[in-house]
Amino acid sequence: MADPLWGLNGAFNAGNRVYMRAAAGQILRRDGLQTSFHIVRTYQPSIWFEPNWQQGRLLARTFPHCRICSVPLESDTPNLRKVPGWRPRRDFGRV
Repeated sequence: MADPLWGLNGAFNAGNRVYMRAAAGQILRRDGLQTSFHIVRTYQPSIWFEPNWQQGRLLARTFPHCRICSVPLESDTPNLRKVPGWRPRRDFGRV
């Protein structure tokens, strides 16, 4: 009887290994301003939401064709489960 796990234990690709290039496994780090500039310059959107006010002003001066909108500071949080401060809380009838 054939081994049912033959393809899972590495025997399937024993002779046909595919190696990635060294550059393919690297993580390139860019700050948010560089990424914003690249996307707005390349794709030329008509509107862009920027959470950082200072970066938004710089983007607005550089790209007058794109409307730069700001995101409230309370919403600029890494915790996506947190309710933003500007959003009204639900009233459960408690005092």
